[in-house]
Parts: sequence; C-alpha cells; structure tokens
Amino acid sequence: MAHVSKDSATLLPNSLRGKICRIVAQRTGVEPQMNDTFASLGVDSLAMAEIMCEIENACGFRADESLLDIESIGELCEYVEDRAGNDAE
Repeated sequence: MAHVSKDSATLLPNSLRGKICRIVAQRTGVEPQMNDTFASLGVDSLAMAEIMCEIENACGFRADESLLDIESIGELCEYVEDRAGNDAE
C-alpha cells in the first residue's frame, strides 16, 4: 500500500474532504492541499460563494455566517464536516 500524506486532497476521494477538494480544484484549476489559503489559490468572495453553493448541494447542508471566517482548505473541510454532521441529526 502506498503512503499518502494526510494533506493530500486525493487521500479520500469519496469523503467529504475529497468532494470539497474536487470542487475547489474544478474552480481554481489547482489541486488544493489542506494548508492552502483561498487567497493563495486566487479565490475571491464571488468564487468562494460559488464554491460554497456547489459544496452545499454536494454535501446536503446550508452554510451560515461563520463561513466568512474561513481562510484555508483545511478550515473549510472542518466546517463542512461539522455542518454536514449537525444537519444529518
């Protein structure tokens, strides 16, 4: 079995993190890593809104205003995992 860094966006392609990273990659043209910031990927507020809309649809939850504090892919993944888990209850 090959070792893959947990920072790799391709680690779990069917997981929430995998879905999120695929959506971000489609929008930016770059395969994101967990420590990448949206600014470093060239994501502005409009692109972030579009990304979140796609993530909401793919993961089945609604974002709230705390989304505005998210700066990195890793933070976004944690946010989505928390929200998707809470909405499923």
